[in-house]
Order: sequence, then C-alpha cells, then structure tokens
Amino acid sequence: MENLTSEQLYKVAEDLYKHQNPNTRMGEPPSSVYEMVLERWYPEYQRSGSDLKFFDWCIETKQPKS
Repeated sequence: MENLTSEQLYKVAEDLYKHQNPNTRMGEPPSSVYEMVLERWYPEYQRSGSDLKFFDWCIETKQPKS
C-alpha cells in the first residue's frame, strides 16, 4: 500500500481522469473527480491493504468493465 501526500493524490486524480478521457480538451478534471478519488477511493484503498500502487488499484477495481 502506498501512502500518498495531498499533492500526489491530486496528480493521481488528474491521471485517472486523463486515462478515462484521453481526448478531453479540459485543462483540469471536474472537482467531483478530486472528491471521489481523495475522499472515497483513497480511504478504501488504504483499508484494502493492496500491494498495487494507488493508480493501478483504481484502474483494477474502479474502472468500468466493458
């Protein structure tokens, strides 16, 4: 499990948004993306005890399955 600073969490949120929306022209993700990643997903990740990096855990567990 990774322990991340606030700055690192914001970067992960931005990277996840860009990963899901590769052709977006928006400069920054909507605030709801930051809220979800920082307030919901990161605490869940910490409780999970996963060995994955946080970004990879989000992709593995939160990305919609097609």
